[in-house]
Amino acid sequence: MGLRLRRWLIFIAMIIITLYLCWQNSKDSTNLTVNACNAVINLSSIIGLEIKLTTAFYTVVRKLGHGIMFMVLAISSYMAISASVKSTKRTLMISLFTDVAIATIAEYIQLYFSGRTASVLDLLIDTAGVVVGITAIHLITNHAKFCHHHL
Repeated sequence: MGLRLRRWLIFIAMIIITLYLCWQNSKDSTNLTVNACNAVINLSSIIGLEIKLTTAFYTVVRKLGHGIMFMVLAISSYMAISASVKSTKRTLMISLFTDVAIATIAEYIQLYFSGRTASVLDLLIDTAGVVVGITAIHLITNHAKFCHHHL
């Protein structure tokens, strides 16, 4: 299996995972966030931090989850698109447009799931994750190319 195909398969898998997580019903989504909170609490207790499961902590973990999920999606889209498009500018624009479109669709579709709502704040957080992911992978890949050519 070639590198280009592997990158596209990873991106497609990330789309499926992202949409699956965004489109869970309210109960399943809440359980996932509570489990993530408990994992953070357990890990922090190892280093001596005492964190309580509060509404504020729950909200922070939930919103960070949104951002991180879309950051990983953006990295996978950038890698797939860059394997097929030679122009860096076009890769950036196509990746940004694709990932923000996926975030918008994911938020909109949540209107049709029990106990879920679309949120402009979540869309902004998703978009921020996309921008961070694309920026990070762009800088990393360009730095790697620079080092490869100059060493």
